[in-house]
Amino acid sequence: MFIDSSASNIWIADKINHRIVKWSSPTTSTVVCGSYGSNDNQLSYPDGLFVDTSDSDTPYVADSGNHRVQMWLPGATSGKTVAGITSYYGGGLNQLWFPKTLIVDNDKNMFINDRYNNRILKWKTGASSGVLIAGVLSRETASNQLNNPWGINESCSHFTFWPRFSWCRGQEKLIHVAFQPQIYYLKKKITCWQLFQLHIDDDTSLR
Repeated sequence: MFIDSSASNIWIADKINHRIVKWSSPTTSTVVCGSYGSNDNQLSYPDGLFVDTSDSDTPYVADSGNHRVQMWLPGATSGKTVAGITSYYGGGLNQLWFPKTLIVDNDKNMFINDRYNNRILKWKTGASSGVLIAGVLSRETASNQLNNPWGINESCSHFTFWPRFSWCRGQEKLIHVAFQPQIYYLKKKITCWQLFQLHIDDDTSLR
């Protein structure tokens, strides 16, 4: 899910229906893209998305079942694969394995939660492969590893991955604060094991 608070729009990855839906009010919705399949105009169990509001509301979709990220330009009838290889999962830096969520920064770098590869990749839009910035290709519990990371959030130079870890760009290990070994922190960012959504307000209170 992506919330554009400035325009009061909510974008939802409607996973089971293999589509992206934009809600502009409780009674008004628009199917932005998707139907089941692996063609450029289709999706397979999309898990997450990021909307680039600085680029005419361009959605980037973690097309999990197709092991790729699709960028869908406004008005286009099909998407463009900007990360991964359609229907071919793997652990190469040009591959994804059930990508879960992603964010895109102002320089068009995608930060992809490559869930089943237990890693986070930084992938420049237009590049043929990504760069490993967190995790390794195994499910472990050490503080320099990830195990089925569920999501990613970004604020300035810091990241949060959940369940399990928070991580700073360039940092090799995490900082543990509570509920061993499930919660870690970095500044105002925290994560919890087996939680699907968290919110931290301005005074760092957990909701």
